[in-house]
Amino acid sequence: MKIAKTAYTIPRKAEQKPVSRDIISLVPDEDEEVSADRLVSYSLRTVPGDNDSAKYKMSMRIIHGDEDVRTIVQWYLDLQKVMAGLNANDWDSQKPIVEGLMGGSPKSQFQTSLHQQQTDRMNARATAQPDNTQRAA
Repeated sequence: MKIAKTAYTIPRKAEQKPVSRDIISLVPDEDEEVSADRLVSYSLRTVPGDNDSAKYKMSMRIIHGDEDVRTIVQWYLDLQKVMAGLNANDWDSQKPIVEGLMGGSPKSQFQTSLHQQQTDRMNARATAQPDNTQRAA
């Protein structure tokens, strides 16, 4: 079966390059300069639980919602490294780090989602059948 070239490219003018419909290209874009107010630096340990282990610095971007898909994926991968390097294993230590690395629309959506989940959990606990220890209390 033969597939026409127009099936996987968007129509274009003669002087334009073909535009791909891919969500994320296989070839990374050129690195763009990130301003200092959109970066946060962390000093991480090579062995998170050991206070005598060597440290290294890592800079992370603060996302604001205008980034491309590749940048968001890289941000998430870097976030995992920061959590491991800071030995942030529980939610109470992870939440301020995540909120500090977000701004604008992503931060407001994150906080709205947290609030909705807390409300849903509270409603589920209120409507659940109490067990014997809860009845005694």
